[in-house]
This record gives sequence, C-alpha cells and structure tokens, in this order.
Amino acid sequence: MRAYHGAFDTETNPRSPIKTTRASFVLSDEFLRGAWNRALKPLQLRGFEIFGGFSATAEPSGTMPREVYEALRDQLLEEIRASLPLDIAVLWLHGASVADGYEDCEGDILRRVRELVGAEAAVGAVLDPHCHISDDMMRYSDILIAYKEYPHVDAADRVSELVEKLLAIRDRHIHPVSAVCDCRMLSLYFTDQEPMRSFVDEMIGFEQRGDAVSISLAHGFPWADVPDVGTKVLVYANASREKAASIARTLGDRLFALRGKTFTRPVLARDAIRDALRVTGRSVLADIADNPGGGAGGDSTFLLRELLTQSVDDFAFGSIYDPSAVKAAMEVEIGAKVKLSVGGKISAKSGQPLDIEGVVVSLHIDYHAPMFPGLGEQAYGDAAVLRLGRNIDLVLTSLRAQVFARGFFDGLKVDLNQKQLIVVKSMHHFNQGFLDIADHTFYVETLGTVSTNFKALDYKRAKRPIWPLEDLSELP
Repeated sequence: MRAYHGAFDTETNPRSPIKTTRASFVLSDEFLRGAWNRALKPLQLRGFEIFGGFSATAEPSGTMPREVYEALRDQLLEEIRASLPLDIAVLWLHGASVADGYEDCEGDILRRVRELVGAEAAVGAVLDPHCHISDDMMRYSDILIAYKEYPHVDAADRVSELVEKLLAIRDRHIHPVSAVCDCRMLSLYFTDQEPMRSFVDEMIGFEQRGDAVSISLAHGFPWADVPDVGTKVLVYANASREKAASIARTLGDRLFALRGKTFTRPVLARDAIRDALRVTGRSVLADIADNPGGGAGGDSTFLLRELLTQSVDDFAFGSIYDPSAVKAAMEVEIGAKVKLSVGGKISAKSGQPLDIEGVVVSLHIDYHAPMFPGLGEQAYGDAAVLRLGRNIDLVLTSLRAQVFARGFFDGLKVDLNQKQLIVVKSMHHFNQGFLDIADHTFYVETLGTVSTNFKALDYKRAKRPIWPLEDLSELP
C-alpha cells in the first residue's frame, strides 16, 4: 500500500502590487511538517509506504507568471510519477491560486494528478476556506475539505480529517457524493464571532449526526476576479446526492439570510483611534486594508501617520515591511539614534514614506514567530524595533507577512503590558492571538489593496449577479 503527500499553497490577488516570482516560493515543508507528521501517522500504522513531501508555499500576491506556476506544478507531478503506483494521494492546496492562462490552478493540478494515479486511487485535498470551488476541483478529487475556522486555528485538524476520510474511501467504508450551493455572495466570515460561530456549529452538527460525510464553507477570496469567485457550501453525503444537495441548500439559504452581518465592519482610522483612546483597557487596531495575508504591500503609512498626527505616544506597531529601512537599522548599534524614511514604497496605496527619528532598541536576524496550532512559525526576515517618543515601539521587517499573535511582539522583547494600543496589519487572523491581553478590537479601514468595500472594486471575470455588487433579495 502506497500513499503520497504534497503541498502547493498560495493565494492570488490580481490587484496586489507585489509580483509573484519564483523567489516568492519557499520550497520546504518545515512550515507544514508538524501537521503532516500527525496526519500521516494512521497511514504508517496501517503499513503504508509514504512518498512525496514536495511543498511550495508563498505569501499572497499577484497573478503568477505561467512559467513559474508550470515549473512548480511539474515538480509536484514528477514526484507523484516517481511514487506510482499509489493507493492514496493527499494534497495540501489553497484553492485560490491563479496564473497566466490558468484561472483554476487547483483544478488543473487535481486533473493532472488524477490522470497519473488513475481512477481507483483515493485523491483528496485540504483547502483554505478562502478558496474557489470549481467543477474541475470536484470532478478530479474524491473529497475536498476546507478549514472550518477563520482564524484558521483548525488547519492541522482538517489535514488529519482528510487522511482519515481518504482511508475510509479506499476501504470502501464511505462513498462521498458531492453537492454545492453557490451563495452568490462576496463577503468575509469571522467564525469566532456570532452569527458565524453558530453557523459553523450547525455544519459540524450535520457531520456528527451522520447526515453528511463532510461539510465545508468556502468563503471565497473576494479580492480575486475569476468566474468561480464567491461563497459556496460544499457538502458530501454518503452515496446520496439528494441528501448532499438538500443540506447544501439549507445551509446556503441560511447563510444568504445573514449577508452583511458575518464580519465586523471597519471604521476610519481617525475614528478608531479616538474610540480606542476613550475606552478603558487595552485595544488592538487592525489595519485590514494593508494586510499582507490578502496580498497587500504591508508598508502603508496611513495608520501610523494618523497616530502620530493625533500625538498618540503609547502604542506598539507591528509591522511595516521595509527591507531598506531594516538594513539601515542593522548597520548601527542598539541604543543608537537613527533617522529613517519608512514605508510608502510599494505602491500608491502605501501612502507616502514617513520620516521618523528613533532609537534602535532591538535587532533580530531571521526572525520567526508563532502562527496557528500544529503549524510552523511565520518568517519575517530580519527585524528591527525602533522606540519613537515616550512609549512607541515600531517594528520593521524585511519579509512581508501579517501578525498572527502576541508572540510576534514577545519575541521582539516588546512589552505589550506597557502599551495602551497594539497595532497590527492583519484582517482577522490576529484575533485569537491577542485575546489574553486585549480588551477591545477595532478594525480600521485605510486606503489599501484589501479593502472590504467590494462594490468599489472592478470585477471583470466574476460570474454575475453576485451580492453586494447586485442587490439580490433571494438566493437563485
């Protein structure tokens, strides 16, 4: 008995100012290794020979050049070819990858994998919920399972679930039949908050009662512009398409009725700062539009400039992506004063560079910080912490990445207990990681690549009609 595992994981935002290049990808399974080791253990205990390990991951950015995608895809396929014959193929994909000439990279990968392994092998993939569910993705796989949570704290659990389901499929204990309800929505879904918490619990309830083999809510990646963009409910029932379709429609109707209520609406920077200073306790301000995890540059200065304009002198800011400023800080000793021009270099949506003067309080080579349970750490490159004014700690990094948890600041020796405000560039992944220290959270809307004002975005390829671009009163 033989099984293969491999990963290709990146998210494409065609509006991103960051180009995807071959250098954008990390070809190492270090980030996923812990989750893989746990997930593959049942296969090992059953006596399977385990092959593979190819892994290509990249921070979200612009459309991949054709040659970059094809070269990486072919490496994955060649590894599979060398592992044949296979009984099981376990893939870790994103679901929202786009390359020149390929609007559905995951569908392309799954089709080619199926051609290699044959009809009898059990083929499945775990997906990020910010994925697009295409006909080809379903046609060429036996099962697709998306993380249920946003923040994605259950990613490792879903990989283990996928392996268990593929074993059951191979042993013919289950025969998953799929159905999809296209909810015709562009939105975000914060599953750790109501009403989405109850919605996810309802999904899990269908599974636990045995009504469904698996249910995934594909949130969609709303900043993409492909025909399959948008929210979908994917249901697998055991040998019953009718049951799968009924559950999918039930959940789809329920979600459609919640449109406009599934995430916290952002407010303008000046208002968020004002309100954060008025409340009692410590607040997190999230610069969502400049979230690197959605393809933004991560170097915008709008929120930092507003904080300084309002003379706020008690906050930690993490972080601004600026390799040149980090390099300059690295060239002086800790405790030295520096004058730097930070941020505002990637695009017009980054704002203007901000001239600052501060003291270098810590420097870190190849800095990593925690992400989600069961996964590896996020790389931030080299990092510098500057003290501005009385009690402002500004973090600069040489790699572009969002902040996930307070451990990011702890590892940099930034004492959040001494700060009134904590500023992060992240959409929502940070939320769980600051619960133990933050009393309030403010989602801040600035000019940026991942604005939640979807009606203002120019969609050319998205299937229409779709809410909120059109005012749908009911689900078709």
